[in-house]
Amino acid sequence: MALYRCHFLDADDRIKAHEEIDARSLLDAIGQANAMLNERSHHDAVEVWTGNRWLYRAGREKEFAYNANNKTGVGWRLMLNSGRA
Repeated sequence: MALYRCHFLDADDRIKAHEEIDARSLLDAIGQANAMLNERSHHDAVEVWTGNRWLYRAGREKEFAYNANNKTGVGWRLMLNSGRA
């Protein structure tokens, strides 16, 4: 198991909460982070970190809120950080 840190951000990308999670892999950590974000409608994005490395970000995009194909009413923007600038 590896330790990951999840930062929950507001619409202005300010950290409003954080959680540390144990996960078997980065994909497991991403799944846990997305599940927590889905339960926290007052947060706009989540980032996954290990140590001082940013690994992943998912955020709600307001412009997709009324997409007819999206039953949840929330559009997701996903980014994986490859470590390259």
